[in-house]
Amino acid sequence: MRVNGLVVSLCGALLITSSTVLAVGETVDGFPTWAERVHLQLANRARAEPQTEMTQCGANCAEAACYSARPPLRYKRELNRAARFHAAHQRINGYFNHPSACSLVTDIDTLYPDSCDGSAACSCQGGNLSCSGQCTSTSQRVGLFGTGYQGEIIASGSTPNQAFYLWLYEDAGGNPTCQFTLQNGHRWLLLTAGAAVGFGVDGRHVGDFGPGGDVHRIASGTHWPQAGPNVEAWASWHDAAGPASAHVNVDGACTEMTLGRGTPANGAYHADLTGIDSCARYYFVFEDAGGQTVTYPETGSLGIGAPGACPEWSTDRPALGPSCGSVPPVDTDGDGVPDAADAFPTDPSEWDDTDGDGMGDNFEIANGLAAGDPRDAVLDPDGDGFSNLAEFEARTDPQDAGSNPLARALPIILEIVLEDGPEESP
Repeated sequence: MRVNGLVVSLCGALLITSSTVLAVGETVDGFPTWAERVHLQLANRARAEPQTEMTQCGANCAEAACYSARPPLRYKRELNRAARFHAAHQRINGYFNHPSACSLVTDIDTLYPDSCDGSAACSCQGGNLSCSGQCTSTSQRVGLFGTGYQGEIIASGSTPNQAFYLWLYEDAGGNPTCQFTLQNGHRWLLLTAGAAVGFGVDGRHVGDFGPGGDVHRIASGTHWPQAGPNVEAWASWHDAAGPASAHVNVDGACTEMTLGRGTPANGAYHADLTGIDSCARYYFVFEDAGGQTVTYPETGSLGIGAPGACPEWSTDRPALGPSCGSVPPVDTDGDGVPDAADAFPTDPSEWDDTDGDGMGDNFEIANGLAAGDPRDAVLDPDGDGFSNLAEFEARTDPQDAGSNPLARALPIILEIVLEDGPEESP
């Protein structure tokens, strides 16, 4: 599939196998790179609040209504290696397709990348870009790297952001059907696929989806652009509750992160970082609802700086400075409940919404409503023409027809008319 002169393609299937456990977020033998981390973070940000992306996508995303929030994808190193190998193999051997352009040697997992860069001479049986009966299929190739396979997306593109949005904003051809199709397949996999993914970038951009992956409450995190004095930092959190606090520690100084997409419990947190030196070291520091510190990466630090001059991951880890760890969680309304756990962060009289109906528990209990039943939001027990939810938003009495949003607003309207009405002609 060609989009704006660039090329994207997809493939789907299913296999299952195991994974290797390593410290979450660290780079091992060059996997993952900054660009591959960006792909994962962009995917998880989109999954936390897909309708924001669908609005930007517009007419291309005819099936936009099909997507709802999903848990973040987990990183899996075996999928990362399989994906990057395929990216390199396509680049070096001059093709663009899901199946390999030859019958791969069966020990490619041990050869790549140290003793084989993806050239046909070392990666193909017989050393030739040809197939012995049948070319290695996508699922077979991923299986050679020791993991299961559920689908693949590939694209050209100069940057991870460009390639990612070629996938996400592809034209569905006006088809609103809620299922995987050849027209919407890249987007469908990114927004609905199961547990794990590995992205590979080497001239081509490849995403391989499969089972398993690293389970961590901070599922992913990175920054963009790769270098410069001003960058955006993003990290995705997934837990039973939102974090009590979220920070990014850059060279020992913490910057607070705020919820940028999704919900506190399944959301992408964001911070703008300015005044970055030529090579800055950082990692994410969250505190869960129970006061436990959660970091990403679990070991070492990520780097903001020019490729080659600033290691993308290093064992160096900045100490927690005075602005880290001891920073109290944000509580905008001063009600004692951090914004991340507050259903009404700007209302000091409310903090819980047990049934998710948009009305605070305190209001419901005080006015004889059911804090555990969302159906009462649309009811009108006093018959004044205003729902319980409308009365909550106006802070009027849902059990008294004389106390309603219109009655409350009328004196204000009259005052405005009297004070600001048109002047009489002389």
